Amino acid sequence: MKVHGDVDLLFGVIENLVDNALEFTPSGGTITLEARIDAGQPVLHVADSGPGIEPGEREAVLCPFYRSPSQYAHATAGHGLGLSLVAAIARVHDADIEIHDNQPGCKMVLRFRGRMLAR
Repeated sequence: MKVHGDVDLLFGVIENLVDNALEFTPSGGTITLEARIDAGQPVLHVADSGPGIEPGEREAVLCPFYRSPSQYAHATAGHGLGLSLVAAIARVHDADIEIHDNQPGCKMVLRFRGRMLAR
């Protein structure tokens, strides 16, 4: 599958999502990546078995400088920019970023609205 866009920015999205999964998944946990076509649209899933993101915070974590008040966020370094950059890059590439439960953990879904390019 091919998506039209800036390869460096798109790689940065994947790198950021995987880094977050690695940071928040405890030792012995699981992280999975999946790329597929759903209803004709390219979709990327990055899922982990960490603490997850509370439903009430899912929109907020996509805003610049937001740091969750949870104990997990305070134990990690960062400035609250990673997911806001992911959201901005998604918008530029006509994509949506969705946050879901992975039970346990978090599933980040990057869904491209534009048409897939031919192989």
